[in-house]
Amino acid sequence: MKKEYLIKLLKPLLPKYIIAVFIGLLLNVFIVGSTFISKFLLDNVLPSKDMSALVIFVLSYLAFYILKNIISFLKEFLFSKFGYKILYDIRDNIFSSIIMKFDFTSFSSQKQGYIITLFRDWINSISWFLSNILLNTITECILLVIGVIILGKTNIKMLCITIMILPIYGLLYFFFNSKIRKTRMAMMDKDAEVTQNLKESLDSIKEIRIFNTENIFIKKYNLIQQDFSKYGIRYSVVLSIYDSLANVISVLGNIVVLYYGGIEVFKGTMTIGTLISLNLLVSLLYSPIERIINFNRLLQVFKIEFDKLNKFMKDNVSNTNPKLNTNYVSYYDYHKENKDILLKLDKVSFKYEELQILKNIDLTIKKGCTYAVVGENGCGKSTLINIITGLLVPSSGNIFINGMNIHEDLCKFRAQIGYVPQDTFLLNDSIINNITFGRKNHSKYSIEELLNICTINNIMGKDSFDLNTTIGEKGNKLSGGQKQKVALCRALYTNPKLLIIDEGTCNTDSDSENRIIENIKKAFPEISILLVSHRLSTIKLADEILVLKDCAIIEKGVIEDLHKDSSYFYKMFSTEE
Repeated sequence: MKKEYLIKLLKPLLPKYIIAVFIGLLLNVFIVGSTFISKFLLDNVLPSKDMSALVIFVLSYLAFYILKNIISFLKEFLFSKFGYKILYDIRDNIFSSIIMKFDFTSFSSQKQGYIITLFRDWINSISWFLSNILLNTITECILLVIGVIILGKTNIKMLCITIMILPIYGLLYFFFNSKIRKTRMAMMDKDAEVTQNLKESLDSIKEIRIFNTENIFIKKYNLIQQDFSKYGIRYSVVLSIYDSLANVISVLGNIVVLYYGGIEVFKGTMTIGTLISLNLLVSLLYSPIERIINFNRLLQVFKIEFDKLNKFMKDNVSNTNPKLNTNYVSYYDYHKENKDILLKLDKVSFKYEELQILKNIDLTIKKGCTYAVVGENGCGKSTLINIITGLLVPSSGNIFINGMNIHEDLCKFRAQIGYVPQDTFLLNDSIINNITFGRKNHSKYSIEELLNICTINNIMGKDSFDLNTTIGEKGNKLSGGQKQKVALCRALYTNPKLLIIDEGTCNTDSDSENRIIENIKKAFPEISILLVSHRLSTIKLADEILVLKDCAIIEKGVIEDLHKDSSYFYKMFSTEE
């Protein structure tokens, strides 16, 4: 997100902005006019002792304020409408960027509480500034110009007295500006910590209760909340002192005006009505002056939040173009003579910062075959899967699907992949919606047939379960195995050419797992399956086994070839014999 984005965001709203400013200006005309009502009453109506004139004045006064409040309502309605329109556009842009453009590694390194706070508070503040604060400041500036012209024509000395107070406002702003900025930034960071801690506590509520650590987590939350409160109070105190001193300066200006005006009244050169109206007008002028000066303070807050938002987007939106790799190849010529190859990894390497995760991985996945990836924890299995699915871009090397580099069209490539993770994510929705996941009907099998293939059809009809049954937050109405089977149905829903199961059946027993894999092979005869597992019974289902160690594939082959005393594979699984 760049500053040009703001121009792009506000440009379509410019005609409506002008209308809103006009409504605000019209309201200000009524506000300025109200300052002379008391003058007319004191200097004209009351001295005349004319009852009919008083009645006309009262009725006119009533009509005046009814019209003023109608215009005030229109102004607030338009300003509010702008605010929510801008809020919607910014949130839509940020959310789309997070879902579609964020570097996948940022989700593991970026605190989710930070993201939630960004959506909850910072974007709200930005949209509020761009709508209400900005529009109000524009109308206040116009009001100030009108008021200065009227005051100058009415009494030039009063105008000079008013202007003499302005340097004090300026000194006040410059003294408090940096303090307000620093305390605001600290408070925002602490607020993000509170949100992050709350999210972590809710996500781990099961573990917290099982391990009897409720008091520990409550204490931790209270400490973080105390820090936030401390910075929040500090920010409020600084802001209150600033506002209080600004009010004192405003009152000081009114006192000087009343003193000078009182002397003029004593001399007979000014009426009481004129003094009252001029004092109201001066008070009215100090209000936009305060707001304009406060605008600079609010502008600093806006800059803080916008800079944080800008940095957040810049740090996390992926600008990596795989074509920038020096060895980028758009087509794999070998595929012309090998039509049975579905996926090819050619010398793929990956680094996370300076840490080498994978190095020169060569892998060929044929159509209709099953592969198993094995290795110790931390050997790079998950990274390999993330690269194959296009979530991570290799540091070097190329990945081909049917001969074409997958980064030529990631969406088209992912449409050919079904993925079942170990940590199954389910919506708080019906079984059918969890399987379709918002997608249109692409499956050659019905939902019931997919459930049968994945051996989960046995829960249908039991305990009032059906396809439209809501399965609860994160699917808590289902067992661990049932959750994974629903996720497997989801992966098969689009008839994938490559099915990746990353420990995705670890919560099912071996017999059920074998039956599910056999059902899938029978229902989808051309599907290629890539299994990631630590279970020997699962690995035995593979036509070829790939053993990862020290960033590379050190062994590959069928289980009979790898099951030798000297192999690393044998040492890993000999205890399961």
